[in-house]
Amino acid sequence: MKIVSERVIQMPGRVLAALLVLWIALVALPSPGAGEENPLFTGFWRAPLPEPDAGARRIVAGLDLKPPALALAARVSGEGHWTFTSATGQQFTAANPREMSRVTRMLAPSRAPLSGPLILYIPAQSVITHARHLKLLPAQARLRIVTGGTSYPMMMLAAKPEAPAWFAEVSPNVLVRADRVASFDDTVWQLRRSVNPRRIRILSLEPGGPDSLPPRAPVRRDGQEPVVEPVNPSSVAGALRALSGQIVVLTGRLEGGDRLVYRTASGGERDLALPALRAAAARADVDLVVLTAAAPRQPGARNWLWLRVDVDNLFEAVDHPNLGRFLNAIAGDQGRLFVTVRHADPRRMALSVVPLAHQTTGSEPGTIASLLAEIASEVAGTVMPHAAEVDLVARARADELAHRLLPGVPSLVQHIYLAAFLPGLVALPVTLAWWRRIWPAERRQDYAGSAGYLAAAAIRWVLFIVVFMPVVGLPALVWAILGGAFRTTGGGRSR
Repeated sequence: MKIVSERVIQMPGRVLAALLVLWIALVALPSPGAGEENPLFTGFWRAPLPEPDAGARRIVAGLDLKPPALALAARVSGEGHWTFTSATGQQFTAANPREMSRVTRMLAPSRAPLSGPLILYIPAQSVITHARHLKLLPAQARLRIVTGGTSYPMMMLAAKPEAPAWFAEVSPNVLVRADRVASFDDTVWQLRRSVNPRRIRILSLEPGGPDSLPPRAPVRRDGQEPVVEPVNPSSVAGALRALSGQIVVLTGRLEGGDRLVYRTASGGERDLALPALRAAAARADVDLVVLTAAAPRQPGARNWLWLRVDVDNLFEAVDHPNLGRFLNAIAGDQGRLFVTVRHADPRRMALSVVPLAHQTTGSEPGTIASLLAEIASEVAGTVMPHAAEVDLVARARADELAHRLLPGVPSLVQHIYLAAFLPGLVALPVTLAWWRRIWPAERRQDYAGSAGYLAAAAIRWVLFIVVFMPVVGLPALVWAILGGAFRTTGGGRSR
C-alpha cells in the first residue's frame, strides 16, 4: 500500500522554486548577537520583561541571615523614589529622608534601630542610571550591586580627585566602574568567566624563533610550570590564526599607546605595532593579554647573569579559575586593580587594567621607577608588570561561537539548516517521492562501469540529503499531514 498517493506527491515547479528562494533568504540573514532579537521574528512572540529588581529580590529571599542583620532589595525611580523589598516580599517606598528613616521600622518592626548591618541589594540598572539618588540611602547601609544573578560589594572611589564614582569589586581586589549598563554587565561577565589553564598560551617574542604555533598548548605535568613558547615577532600575527578560542599572553613596554617594545636576547630593543596585533587577534577570535612592564625582557629568555627571565606571579596566575583572579594574581602586592573599558562592540571588548593608585594619580612609571624595575629584572630574573591591556572576544561573539556545531559556519545558519532538515526527515516518504520525480534513480545499464554508476548514485544521494531535504522539508511535512488528513476523512472516496 502506498503511503502517499501520486496526487499528493505532485508539486508544481514554480512552488518548489519559490521555496528555494525563501530558504536562501533565510540563510542569508545576518546572525544576531547574544541577547539581540532577530528582526524577522520581532513582534511574533516575546517573553515578558522581568521586574528591574527581580534578581535582587531572588538573592534576598535566598539569604540565611541571622537577626539583627537585615537584607533588602532596593530599586529607584527617575524621580528618586526608592522601593525596598524584604525577604518575605513586603515593600516600602521612600521618597524623602524622613520616609527613608522609617524603612527598617516598617519592614522589620522587631529589629532595633542600628542594631545590626543593613545590606541593600541594588540592580545595576538603578546604580548606573540613577547614581545621583544613591546619596539618599542610609549612610550605614552596605551596598551590593546585582548583575547576572550575582551581587558584588560597592564602594565610592575617586578615579579622579574631582570625580568620585561608584565601583564594584567583581573579584578580589578587581574593581569595575559602574558607569554604563551594557559595558558594566559585559565587563563583569568577562572577569568572572572560567579560564582553562590549558588554553593559556604564554609567548616569548624571539627573533629567529618559530613562525607558527601548534593549535594546542604543550602538555605539562601536575606541578610543572607552564611552557613559554618562543615565536618570531614578525610572524606572531599570522601565528595567532591557529590559536582560536585561546588566551595569548605577551609582555613588553607600551610606548605611545600603540607600540609594544620587547628586548631581544642580544640586549637590543625592537617594537611591534599593537593595532595590527589586535586586528589579528580579532580575526582569529583570540583573547589577547598584554602585560606592560618597564623592563621589556621576554619570559623564558636569559639575562646577562644567565638567569631565566620570569614574569612576576604569571605562572601562579595561570591556574586561577577566572580572568579576574588571573589578573589579580599577576598584580601581586600592587593592591586593587582598576578596570576600564577602552573599546566595546559586538565582536571585541578592550579593557585597561592598572593599579588603582596609578589611576588616581594619573602617573606612569617614571625614569627612576623604570631604572629600579630594570635593575630588579636583571638581578632577580623577573619582569614585574605594572598594568595590562586586554583585548577579548566580546560576550555576544563568544555566545555565538559557543552555539556553533561546525567551526567557521555562523550558528544561525546552522540552526536554520537543522530546523529545515528535520521536517524533511520526518516526512521522508514525501521528500523521497518528490526527489524521484525530479531526479530518477540511476540505472546500472546506463553506465560503462560500476565506478561511474556508484559515483553518480553517491552524488544524487548527497544532493538529496544536503540540499533537497532542507529546502522542501517543511512543505513536505505539511503536504504529508494534509494528505493523511484528506485520506482519513475519506476525501478520496468520490474518486
